[in-house]
Amino acid sequence: MRMTIKRKLLFIILGIFLLAFVGSITYIIATLRTETVKEAKNLARSYTNQNANEIQAIFNQDLGATRAAAKTLEKFSAQDLSYLPEVRDNSLLAVVGSDPRYYSAWVSFELSHYDTAYYKDFGRARRTAYQVGGWKTDTLNLDGDDEDGLYYQLKVSGKDEITNPYFDADEGLLLTSVCVPLKNSSNRFIGLAGIDVILSDLQFVAELKPYDDAKTILFSNDGTIVAHENIEMVGQNVDTLFGEWFKKGKILDQIGNESNKSYEKHLSSFDEDVLINFQKINFGNSDSPWFMATLIPRSVIIKEINVATRNGIIIALLGFIILAVVLYYLSDRISSSLKKASDTLDDLSKGKVSENDKLQIKTNDELNEMSNSINTLIDNLGEKSEYARAIGEGNLDYELNNLDENDVLGKALVEMKFNLRKSREEEEKRNWVTKGQAHFSDMLRIKSGTDLKEFFARLLKDFVDYVEVNQAGIFLLNDDDPDNLFLELVSAYAFDRRKYLNKNIQIGEGLVGQSYLEKKPIYLTDVPDEYVNIKSGLGDATPRCVYIMPLVENEMVLGVLEIASFKVLPDHHLELIEKLGESLAATIGALKMNERTKQLLEQTKEQAEMMRSQEEEMRQNMEELQATQEEMGRRQKESDKQNEELKLKLAEKEKELASLKSKIND
Repeated sequence: MRMTIKRKLLFIILGIFLLAFVGSITYIIATLRTETVKEAKNLARSYTNQNANEIQAIFNQDLGATRAAAKTLEKFSAQDLSYLPEVRDNSLLAVVGSDPRYYSAWVSFELSHYDTAYYKDFGRARRTAYQVGGWKTDTLNLDGDDEDGLYYQLKVSGKDEITNPYFDADEGLLLTSVCVPLKNSSNRFIGLAGIDVILSDLQFVAELKPYDDAKTILFSNDGTIVAHENIEMVGQNVDTLFGEWFKKGKILDQIGNESNKSYEKHLSSFDEDVLINFQKINFGNSDSPWFMATLIPRSVIIKEINVATRNGIIIALLGFIILAVVLYYLSDRISSSLKKASDTLDDLSKGKVSENDKLQIKTNDELNEMSNSINTLIDNLGEKSEYARAIGEGNLDYELNNLDENDVLGKALVEMKFNLRKSREEEEKRNWVTKGQAHFSDMLRIKSGTDLKEFFARLLKDFVDYVEVNQAGIFLLNDDDPDNLFLELVSAYAFDRRKYLNKNIQIGEGLVGQSYLEKKPIYLTDVPDEYVNIKSGLGDATPRCVYIMPLVENEMVLGVLEIASFKVLPDHHLELIEKLGESLAATIGALKMNERTKQLLEQTKEQAEMMRSQEEEMRQNMEELQATQEEMGRRQKESDKQNEELKLKLAEKEKELASLKSKIND
């Protein structure tokens, strides 16, 4: 037969409770005595400790008053001793009048300190003020210190002391003395200050006890009883109360080592076994502690055990009856609520998420928490469904609220959104870089006849606007004179005029020259105040970062691009700047190559013109030379003709002369 939750709750829980009830009653009766004794020990320890703390606080206050007077006396003892008697008496009167428990206040000074003419290391002068009025002055230990006396012991140890109680014979009072050594600036013992305290006011601790039949006792280091509910016991030795075991067992030594200790002993004064708890009471740095004891008769403890056992059995029976009734009522409610929850969870397991499936259980218990959890699950699943739908539609700004740190599904959806957003941001950055690269690539396609200064000015303006920096400047290498290379500012945007009064920068000069020389970019995020200022409507300010990039083409640095910005440049901005630098370097290289080609063409043209001119001149010279040669030929012919004619005439003349000679000879 199928057992419902209702039957399980009734039969299993009630059956287990019955077995537990019988066993627990037996166990309670067997163990309650031990636990009650333990509780009584703890209670005794607590009361003893509390009472000891009260006594310690009282005597610490007395020690404080004595120390204050001692400090005053030490201070004036180090000064003019003529004021010491007056200060001493005023201090003693102030102390003895501060508390009605103070029977008297006194101070003993070493005569060697008090009297500058006294050189012995013993002997003291004591001055005592009484609360009832009157003074007492006496001189002690003139023949030497009593080595068994308290004064000598404190003189040697230099520690505070609460003395063992003693009776004042005249007044019949039980007193103790609170003693504080006096020392000079060299930490040398110079005397002893003290207060004689009446102990009758401490009788109140006898009334501080955990049970009416218990007893609280305060006794000193030597066993003298200081407080007891039986006033006749005050002043007697505690051995008479605890018996021979206390003395033989050296109980005080054991307590001194452990501070708190408990015993169970048979005491004749109670005629039964008694639980005894001792607590040591320390005073300042004194080596003579006092002790507090709490005594609880075993009959008192057993009485509490019997009452507790009877009451426990009665309460357990009543509890069983009430449990049966309540369990029946709750089992019915729980089973019906669990049925509703089971049906809702079944719908959720099938992926059905509806507001109509929410549970309405108001029991203010775990069922209510389960109901709230299921309702929260429905809300969360609905919200996550809407969240997933929004992300699927591309709305990456949609937020998922109230995300628990252990929500695996929620974290997965949020992580998915962040990954999609990151991918979108990366895509947007890539598109931004690509768009910028395309835009500036178009700008760098310089047409013939373009004014380069105007071109660089437009390029820097678009660059500053697109990359969202504040200032930019371009330096180009001027190599007109190979022996005097320098960087020349060809264009700047938004730089302070003072920054570039000198438009030429030598190689290696400043950050720009250094970047050129090293062929490496320089990126500063900690910009010196004097380096550059950015002007705006609000005034001047130092930029957050400066980026200086050499323009390199084929391992040759053609120029330097300098950028300043109020904000630190993100990586994709730097990526675009680097790509722009590469393209700009290529363009500048092409411009320089075109310029060189143009210059070479001009030189070739000039040389051609010169050669044409020289050729024309040579042609003219050749023509003139040819004309000269022709004229010389003509003249040569004429000369040859004339020579022939002269030869003929000469021959004729020779013939005539020969004829004449012959005629003469004849």
